[in-house]
Amino acid sequence: MITAMMVCVSTLALGPGISLAQSLDCRQPVQRAQRSVDKVTDDLKGMESMPKDQLDHVNALLDEAKKSLDAARQGCDKPQDDYARARALGDAEAAHGYAIAADRLHFTYMKDAKGMGGMKNMSGMSDGKGGMSGMSSGAKK
Repeated sequence: MITAMMVCVSTLALGPGISLAQSLDCRQPVQRAQRSVDKVTDDLKGMESMPKDQLDHVNALLDEAKKSLDAARQGCDKPQDDYARARALGDAEAAHGYAIAADRLHFTYMKDAKGMGGMKNMSGMSDGKGGMSGMSSGAKK
Protein backbone atom coordinates (compact mmCIF):
# COMPACT_ATOMS: atom_id res chain seq x y z
CA MET A 1 0.00 0.00 0.00
CA ILE A 2 2.74 2.47 0.97
CA THR A 3 4.80 1.52 -2.08
CA ALA A 4 1.82 2.06 -4.36
CA MET A 5 1.21 5.48 -2.81
CA MET A 6 4.87 6.44 -3.25
CA VAL A 7 4.79 5.45 -6.92
CA CYS A 8 1.60 7.44 -7.43
CA VAL A 9 3.01 10.52 -5.66
CA SER A 10 6.30 10.23 -7.55
CA THR A 11 4.48 9.99 -10.86
CA LEU A 12 2.35 13.03 -10.07
CA ALA A 13 5.39 15.01 -8.90
CA LEU A 14 7.28 14.29 -12.11
CA GLY A 15 4.51 15.80 -14.17
CA PRO A 16 3.29 14.97 -17.65
CA GLY A 17 5.80 13.70 -20.15
CA ILE A 18 8.13 12.25 -17.54
CA SER A 19 7.81 8.65 -16.50
CA LEU A 20 9.77 6.59 -14.03
CA ALA A 21 10.65 3.85 -16.51
CA GLN A 22 11.72 5.64 -19.68
CA SER A 23 14.61 4.27 -21.66
CA LEU A 24 17.99 5.95 -21.86
CA ASP A 25 18.27 4.97 -25.52
CA CYS A 26 19.40 8.14 -27.27
CA ARG A 27 19.33 6.94 -30.89
CA GLN A 28 15.81 8.10 -31.73
CA PRO A 29 16.20 11.51 -30.05
CA VAL A 30 19.48 12.00 -31.96
CA GLN A 31 17.74 11.12 -35.24
CA ARG A 32 14.84 13.47 -34.45
CA ALA A 33 17.28 16.28 -33.62
CA GLN A 34 19.16 15.65 -36.88
CA ARG A 35 15.91 15.89 -38.87
CA SER A 36 15.08 19.16 -37.10
CA VAL A 37 18.52 20.63 -37.81
CA ASP A 38 18.34 19.49 -41.44
CA LYS A 39 14.90 21.08 -41.87
CA VAL A 40 16.03 24.48 -40.60
CA THR A 41 19.25 24.29 -42.61
CA ASP A 42 17.20 23.53 -45.73
CA ASP A 43 14.76 26.37 -44.97
CA LEU A 44 17.66 28.83 -44.75
CA LYS A 45 18.91 28.04 -48.26
CA GLY A 46 18.37 31.05 -50.48
CA MET A 47 17.74 33.39 -47.55
CA GLU A 48 20.76 35.60 -48.19
CA SER A 49 18.40 38.54 -48.72
CA MET A 50 17.22 38.33 -45.10
CA PRO A 51 18.49 41.16 -42.91
CA LYS A 52 21.93 40.18 -41.60
CA ASP A 53 21.03 40.53 -37.92
CA GLN A 54 18.02 38.25 -38.34
CA LEU A 55 20.00 35.66 -40.27
CA ASP A 56 22.73 35.82 -37.60
CA HIS A 57 20.16 35.19 -34.86
CA VAL A 58 18.69 32.15 -36.60
CA ASN A 59 22.17 30.82 -37.40
CA ALA A 60 23.28 31.29 -33.77
CA LEU A 61 20.41 29.08 -32.59
CA LEU A 62 21.15 26.59 -35.35
CA ASP A 63 24.83 26.51 -34.31
CA GLU A 64 23.78 25.72 -30.72
CA ALA A 65 21.61 22.90 -32.06
CA LYS A 66 24.54 21.51 -34.04
CA LYS A 67 26.89 21.68 -31.02
CA SER A 68 24.37 19.87 -28.86
CA LEU A 69 23.79 17.31 -31.61
CA ASP A 70 27.53 16.63 -31.90
CA ALA A 71 27.76 16.13 -28.13
CA ALA A 72 24.72 13.83 -28.23
CA ARG A 73 26.25 11.74 -31.00
CA GLN A 74 29.53 11.35 -29.15
CA GLY A 75 27.79 10.28 -25.96
CA CYS A 76 25.31 8.03 -27.73
CA ASP A 77 27.83 6.26 -29.97
CA LYS A 78 30.14 5.17 -27.16
CA PRO A 79 28.40 5.61 -23.81
CA GLN A 80 30.52 4.63 -20.84
CA ASP A 81 27.61 4.17 -18.46
CA ASP A 82 24.00 5.13 -17.79
CA TYR A 83 25.05 8.64 -16.80
CA ALA A 84 26.76 9.14 -20.19
CA ARG A 85 23.64 7.84 -21.96
CA ALA A 86 21.48 10.22 -19.93
CA ARG A 87 23.74 13.16 -20.84
CA ALA A 88 23.59 12.16 -24.52
CA LEU A 89 19.81 12.00 -24.29
CA GLY A 90 19.76 15.48 -22.74
CA ASP A 91 22.06 16.81 -25.45
CA ALA A 92 19.81 15.34 -28.16
CA GLU A 93 16.73 16.92 -26.60
CA ALA A 94 18.59 20.25 -26.31
CA ALA A 95 19.60 20.04 -29.99
CA HIS A 96 15.99 19.43 -30.97
CA GLY A 97 14.89 22.35 -28.78
CA TYR A 98 17.41 24.75 -30.30
CA ALA A 99 16.38 23.65 -33.81
CA ILE A 100 12.72 24.30 -32.98
CA ALA A 101 13.66 27.72 -31.59
CA ALA A 102 15.63 28.54 -34.77
CA ASP A 103 12.73 27.36 -36.92
CA ARG A 104 10.19 29.46 -35.01
CA LEU A 105 12.41 32.54 -35.08
CA HIS A 106 13.00 32.14 -38.81
CA PHE A 107 9.27 31.72 -39.38
CA THR A 108 8.52 34.82 -37.27
CA TYR A 109 11.02 36.90 -39.22
CA MET A 110 9.66 35.67 -42.55
CA LYS A 111 5.98 36.22 -41.74
CA ASP A 112 6.80 39.73 -40.52
CA ALA A 113 8.80 40.50 -43.67
CA LYS A 114 7.26 42.85 -46.20
CA GLY A 115 5.13 40.96 -48.68
CA MET A 116 5.14 37.71 -46.68
CA GLY A 117 1.76 38.10 -44.94
CA GLY A 118 0.47 34.89 -46.52
CA MET A 119 2.99 32.85 -44.55
CA LYS A 120 0.99 33.14 -41.33
CA ASN A 121 -0.91 29.94 -42.09
CA MET A 122 2.04 27.88 -43.33
CA SER A 123 3.39 25.18 -41.06
CA GLY A 124 6.29 22.79 -40.81
CA MET A 125 8.08 21.50 -37.74
CA SER A 126 6.03 20.11 -34.89
CA ASP A 127 7.01 20.97 -31.34
CA GLY A 128 5.41 17.80 -30.02
CA LYS A 129 2.61 19.75 -28.36
CA GLY A 130 0.40 20.26 -31.36
CA GLY A 131 1.91 23.66 -32.17
CA MET A 132 3.36 24.12 -35.58
CA SER A 133 5.95 26.48 -36.92
CA GLY A 134 8.27 26.70 -39.88
CA MET A 135 7.80 27.13 -43.56
CA SER A 136 8.08 23.75 -45.20
CA SER A 137 6.50 20.49 -44.29
CA GLY A 138 9.58 18.39 -44.97
CA ALA A 139 10.61 17.47 -41.43
CA LYS A 140 8.86 14.96 -39.27
CA LYS A 141 9.10 14.66 -35.54
